[in-house]
Amino acid sequence: NSKNEALQAAVEDALKKAEVIAATLNKRVARVTLVNESGVSYHPLMVESRLLKSVAMDGAAPNIAAGKVTITANVQVTVELE
Repeated sequence: NSKNEALQAAVEDALKKAEVIAATLNKRVARVTLVNESGVSYHPLMVESRLLKSVAMDGAAPNIAAGKVTITANVQVTVELE
């Protein structure tokens, strides 16, 4: 499901960032101590089709907006370094 995929990607991204920060400090991520999920949000991105709009102006078809939905997840991961 898209929500679970967004959460998984957010956690993976947070852990990659933690590893970069740890390496910069000459440390390594020893363990994850806390994961806080602060929500999944859905962002519809409406893109109006010029073709549909031009057809609609002729009265042949209704004006229909085409688009996609972006799903994002926010997580905070607390890690212990060693």
